[in-house]
Amino acid sequence: MKLLLLFFLLLLPVSPLLAQSNKLIKELESKKSSMSYNMTMTKLEGKIDLGDIVGGKDYLTGISMKKPIGRKIWTISSGKEKVVYKLEGET
Repeated sequence: MKLLLLFFLLLLPVSPLLAQSNKLIKELESKKSSMSYNMTMTKLEGKIDLGDIVGGKDYLTGISMKKPIGRKIWTISSGKEKVVYKLEGET
């Protein structure tokens, strides 16, 4: 009887973690089965131009995407040059 009570007391703190873990797994699975995904750029290195294909992979879900560069916006402000690239279909 004492052994059973000890076992129950050891599992008590773990049960909320398991419930939360199951909830997060279900949420991730529902997002993974989605049919639409968005892709944004944060940082590009190297020389790229319009029409070049860029891509990325989410290693958590295993989803990878590729999109061409659709727009290149070049501005000069206070003598500093800035180039911003937009993916095809991105506003």
